[in-house]
Amino acid sequence: MSDDHVEEQGQHLRDELDRERRKAGGSHRWRCSEELRLRVVAYAVACSLDGDSHAQTASRLGLTQSTLSRWIREAGESDPGFRSVAIVPSE
Repeated sequence: MSDDHVEEQGQHLRDELDRERRKAGGSHRWRCSEELRLRVVAYAVACSLDGDSHAQTASRLGLTQSTLSRWIREAGESDPGFRSVAIVPSE
């Protein structure tokens, strides 16, 4: 994604998240709609493929990093943190 597109899409999602929070009365424990949550997760996955951390993406969206990471994990989109490695014998 281009930087301009990332920023534009991030701002649009942030605005939608803010509207949902306001509809919930600004409560700290508001519930995000499933549809919006899935779009946020798709955006975060695309950002991480571009090299952004969850913390950077969460900040752009006005979320906490822990909330964004949980949403990604719950959607089954997270990398479990393990990478395959090749073991070669030493000489």
